[in-house]
Amino acid sequence: LMILTQPGFLQQYAGEVLTPEERDIRRATLIRERIKLENR
Repeated sequence: LMILTQPGFLQQYAGEVLTPEERDIRRATLIRERIKLENR
């Protein structure tokens, strides 16, 4: 999870350059999705 939330990974995953605010939003979304998967 720590690797997945780093700025470089988030931008590579998005396929575009993200602003810090966009990275924060995508990071939060990714963490929420991972938590949902773990709680199943």
